[in-house]
Amino acid sequence: MFLQLALLAVMLGLVNLYFIKTMPIFRNAFGWFWASRTFGEIMVNVIHAGYNAPVTLFQPEHIPYIVGILPYIFAYIFATGSCIMHAVVSLNRCIAVYSPLKYKRIFTRQRSFRVITVMWILVLISGSLLVSFPCNAIGYSPTLYEYIFVKCSPFLYRDFSIVGTIINCGCWLLCFCTVLTDISTLLRIIYIKKVLKWGGEDKNLRRDIRFFAQTSVQNLTMIMAVTTIVLANNRNHEDNKILHIFGFNTLLLTHVNNALSLIFFNPEVRNKIINKLTGKKDAIKKMSISFVQNNYYPHTQRLKSVGHLYAQISPLQSTAFNSFMNTPDRARTSRKMTL
Repeated sequence: MFLQLALLAVMLGLVNLYFIKTMPIFRNAFGWFWASRTFGEIMVNVIHAGYNAPVTLFQPEHIPYIVGILPYIFAYIFATGSCIMHAVVSLNRCIAVYSPLKYKRIFTRQRSFRVITVMWILVLISGSLLVSFPCNAIGYSPTLYEYIFVKCSPFLYRDFSIVGTIINCGCWLLCFCTVLTDISTLLRIIYIKKVLKWGGEDKNLRRDIRFFAQTSVQNLTMIMAVTTIVLANNRNHEDNKILHIFGFNTLLLTHVNNALSLIFFNPEVRNKIINKLTGKKDAIKKMSISFVQNNYYPHTQRLKSVGHLYAQISPLQSTAFNSFMNTPDRARTSRKMTL
């Protein structure tokens, strides 16, 4: 099942990146943060579909140590990066609602890209801790359907990774803080609309509310997934098998949910999809061109018709006419055509 979910999440994530790149509404800090988070989720699901799903289906034996742990290291980097970026998006929406006048000064293009760069550098550094400390490696288990702790010795007393435990608890705490941030943003929106009775006609506020709903809708599935991951804690126990499967698939559903929220909460995106599917955009474009030509440049159409008549009478007169037609519009008013 998770192979289909992973492929669906990859496809929807690529659709998200396409809309973020092509639509002006996302050419801001929110769009840049959302694209960074979506990139992390896409890479996580590429690892699921490219490695985890095949080894689960074929159940190979004697997987080399380095091959077993590398998928988790990369999955951790991209999953943690997307989790942190979601917290940044949540904070971005909170500031947009609380301080709309200062928003553009705070989230400039340079600062936004600086935040994204620093975040990914920190995640890469933290990922190296999994291999820097001995006996803390984690790898994917085809039989337990989850990333589990890999013991470096059969006499090791613990069955969990210390570094992995700290990382899992840190991710849960970050998700919990994100939920609190979204609750604070929601209370501010209610205060603006119900108490101040303001914002009904403000397009920017309505857009900020849509973006807020877009980010907060994932919190339920995200907190469920991270909670099960913390409870299972990558332990190699048969009793944790249900927790492993539930947490793994809930995380995939969260990624699918994130990608769909961009479509559901933005009418501009939905309209663009409808226009692409029905071809209305090309029809509207042709109608617009025809309308402009007939209403704003009717003399051009008449002159072209007259030009065909001149071409039949005299090649010299036709040449003079073509020279006039190739003259810029501003110069036509000051130039007389001699035929």
